[in-house]
Amino acid sequence: VFGGFNFIEFRPDQNLVHPLRIHPDVLIELEESLLLCDTGIQHNSGEIHQDQRQQLGRTEVQQLVQENVKLTYQMRDHLLRGRLHEFGCALDQAWELKRQFSSKISNSQLDATYELARRHGALGGKILGAGSGGFFLFYTEPFRKYELAQALEEAGLKIRSFRFDLE
Repeated sequence: VFGGFNFIEFRPDQNLVHPLRIHPDVLIELEESLLLCDTGIQHNSGEIHQDQRQQLGRTEVQQLVQENVKLTYQMRDHLLRGRLHEFGCALDQAWELKRQFSSKISNSQLDATYELARRHGALGGKILGAGSGGFFLFYTEPFRKYELAQALEEAGLKIRSFRFDLE
């Protein structure tokens, strides 16, 4: 277990963990710009992972994964340079890529939740874990966070509080 913010490179022979030194002011703004949403959807992550492994045999999925890897480097750079708006937009690109990895990652309810969030100020979001349910983490400008939270709660979703722990 590695504390703080880390950029992890997964390689066939080893995994590399690079601690990120993000300016404290950027971390405060990032924390204020993120909203954790419980979709209330239960899911079987093992089944999703198995399907993703099968899909990785397809050339078009391998290309999507490579695009996603490149995007993670850009997102890392956005965080390090304090470009949070660009980071939020990159989350949207990452979601669009990820949902193409496997038909089991998203569903009509998750797609509707994501679109609702986008209409109410989310620049982008990420499903946490394998997909198909669980939690979304949305990025929004801090002045739109209340609007986003209210819209999601009115749709019957639960907003969960969280704080970064750098230990």
